[in-house]
Amino acid sequence: ELVPEKRFLFVPALNKAVGSRFLDARVRALGPDAHIFGHTHFSWDATLGGIRYIQPCLAYSSERRTVGAAIAAGEAFPLRGPEGPLLVCDGGAFPPRYQCCWSAFYDRHARRPDLANVLPAFVARRYRRVEGVGEVGWGDGVQPPTDFAPSWSLDPQWNGGGSTRGVVDI
Repeated sequence: ELVPEKRFLFVPALNKAVGSRFLDARVRALGPDAHIFGHTHFSWDATLGGIRYIQPCLAYSSERRTVGAAIAAGEAFPLRGPEGPLLVCDGGAFPPRYQCCWSAFYDRHARRPDLANVLPAFVARRYRRVEGVGEVGWGDGVQPPTDFAPSWSLDPQWNGGGSTRGVVDI
């Protein structure tokens, strides 16, 4: 629930290496107000089962230059603005939910494991095309996650002057 579907990943096996049923059960049993996690290189802010899950992705500098929308959280983090950590609690209160492209994507679109044969272009171009097998796209009626990313994260001026590949074509 806290990482994009396999068909959206550059490394499809990522889902096998993040989280676990044991960790999920432990977090739910503890019942915290928030669970701060990381390491998947996707910023995330979602509430599931009354627990707020926040992933303030720092990413590699190369990712900051090329996939800003996937790692962006809120108005500035981590690509611009004052250096420092993402605010997750201030005086015992949580800030409003951060706008993160993938968690916002799943606010609007249900997971579709039945669409395993439909890959977005940014993933499909990493594979050899076999004629008549699969499709390139997002699926009928699906808006790309960049539609839900903070608008500044799509602006090439914030990618350090590097390539814009991925910044607007996630």
